[in-house]
Amino acid sequence: MKTTAKFISASLATLLVSASAVTAFAAETKDITVSLRIEGVNSCVLYDNYQIPQGSTAADLIQYADKLSDDVTVTGAENNYITDVNGETAGKFGGWDGWQYIVNSVSPNVGVGDYTLSDNDTVVLYYGDFPCLLPQIDTSALNSDGKISFNAESTTYDSDWNPTVSTVAIADMTVTFDGHTYTTDENGTITLSKADFTSGEHSVQVEKKNSNGAPAVLRYADDFTVNIARENTINVNLRIEGPEACYLKDTFEIAKDSNVGQLISYADEVSDNIEVVGADAGYISEVNGIAAGSFGGWDGWYYAVNSVVPNVGVSGYTLSNNDTVVLYYGEYPCYLPIADTSLLTSEGKITFTANATFGDAVLPIDNMTVYFDGKEYTTDYNGVVVIDKDQLTFGSHSLQVEKYGYSGAPAVLRYADDYTVFVDTKIVNDVNLDGNVDINDVTAIQTYLSNYNNISEEQVRIADVNKDGKVDVNDVTALQTILSGETE
Repeated sequence: MKTTAKFISASLATLLVSASAVTAFAAETKDITVSLRIEGVNSCVLYDNYQIPQGSTAADLIQYADKLSDDVTVTGAENNYITDVNGETAGKFGGWDGWQYIVNSVSPNVGVGDYTLSDNDTVVLYYGDFPCLLPQIDTSALNSDGKISFNAESTTYDSDWNPTVSTVAIADMTVTFDGHTYTTDENGTITLSKADFTSGEHSVQVEKKNSNGAPAVLRYADDFTVNIARENTINVNLRIEGPEACYLKDTFEIAKDSNVGQLISYADEVSDNIEVVGADAGYISEVNGIAAGSFGGWDGWYYAVNSVVPNVGVSGYTLSNNDTVVLYYGEYPCYLPIADTSLLTSEGKITFTANATFGDAVLPIDNMTVYFDGKEYTTDYNGVVVIDKDQLTFGSHSLQVEKYGYSGAPAVLRYADDYTVFVDTKIVNDVNLDGNVDINDVTAIQTYLSNYNNISEEQVRIADVNKDGKVDVNDVTALQTILSGETE
């Protein structure tokens, strides 16, 4: 079993021997930190940082990693040329393929035992054909056009072995972007799909093999990423609710000044879960095969933005950043339930109302099915349900609603599947939950503020004695005042 230590001690120094340079390291030698990555034919074998004595060579580093790691077995480092790593032997593909190395993205013209490393160097030992290209990534057109190009320096030789270095595009190379596969064109370029062309950090990997099976390019490190910062875009939330289930819930990055119809069209294009008809015409007539009028009345597809139903078609509403759009199927009118939970903690009551289609009236929603943590209730004439006491535990609880009209079409809009309501604590001032309110509760707050202990979320709520939304020294004073009898 190889040791897992990462630091060379004086006793290990004599083991780090290269063919042409350092034969022993003095205990007082200053250490340097060096990164080593070993790329086999099909995958990364090792990727780690090491501390080694100043003056070490690339061969010393590789031998040290071989000694410490259970993942690699290297042959040849002591002879200045790596011939085998983990059973992958140079020439296995029948040509000039074999083990090569670079330091800081440059291929040295000396063997591994003749290259002296410096602090913070990055070494990559890799198996490849000869030549094996080192892909350079060009993201200059990424933010604007979603394009990434790849090129590399290529060295050719004339009959007298005089080298000529030129930059060439890497065509027909497989590029994996966030798990999605692309192939570079003759210019070494890929164009991202709309689904992948989003702001943020994204993983990129490359691979290309010659006809003999040997790697023709060096893969990137597994943690290699690029960043996209699109301009003039907004983020909008979209949820699509069918008659019986949610079809889609996601956030989309779209062009600034887009309308709802364009948002829905974009979601249709990039998502495998929905098929929409009519977005480009300003009126949604069908989603996933459910057409307007399927229940024989004025039922159809409606939309709301930030819980308000606009009086214009989907192409007439211009969106703003962080808007929330819900496209939903319902009868006419289909109400948007508003849950009043002000009496939930104290009395277990939730009241459901909705704004009238016309005018300013607020209507109770009666005979509606309500699911509280999965348990079924039905609203009374006043739109009220009373939750069982055993369900009124401190914390968040799932809430869902459902009601269908005489035609069978939805009469209310369901909540999002992750919608929750909060049951607050009924306990007053008993911070340590021992059944008594006394000086020990003052101490509990002081200890919490001193970071000496962790308390539950419910205890934090109780410790906010003055109910100003935070726990601080003012709550200590407030509780001391209560205990002294000066206030209730």
